[in-house]
Amino acid sequence: MTRSPIAETRPLTWVESEGGASQLSVRAVRMSLVALAAIIVLIVMVLGVGTTAILIMLDMNGAPSGRSQVIMLSGSIGIAASIAFLLSMRARRRQWLIGIDDQSVVIASGRFIRVLPLSELRLIQLRRHTDYARIIFVAGTGRVSLLAGLGLAPDPRDTEAVYLPEFSTEVQDRLRSAGYAEHRSPKSPDLSKWTQTGKASET
Repeated sequence: MTRSPIAETRPLTWVESEGGASQLSVRAVRMSLVALAAIIVLIVMVLGVGTTAILIMLDMNGAPSGRSQVIMLSGSIGIAASIAFLLSMRARRRQWLIGIDDQSVVIASGRFIRVLPLSELRLIQLRRHTDYARIIFVAGTGRVSLLAGLGLAPDPRDTEAVYLPEFSTEVQDRLRSAGYAEHRSPKSPDLSKWTQTGKASET
């Protein structure tokens, strides 16, 4: 199966640094799934109001506004909004460096640096495929959510395009040594959740 050229040029490998950490360099948007869902709902609401307003104006001016006109207008506005959304997400993509050693996770991009001790993390979530490919670190003091699939244009023939690599053997060994266990869903084999024993998992 041929993979997307975009997916192939992405850094899909965890690299062991001289300092003893596993590192991944990836382009992503820092955004939570909740925020993404809110944006999508807002877009849908704005499209609905905008389409209704245009149809009312057309009707006031005596222009025909049958079912076909409604479908064409809604479709045109929807396509334009989708393109604008994807372009805005692509513009927000930044280069991120994620490092995982025996003690902590370091997430950095530009002036943003967050250090999360492994002992304080409640959940590490990795989804490798789809537009919602992501890596999320949840601690008691907050979370860092990086969406790697947004703004890409994968080959439509490739349903297994990889946007994020699986955790390397070294990363998995470190997580297990820190008391983490991996959980996978039979329905989404590309989605893995790592939680510590005795700590509640979050979605």
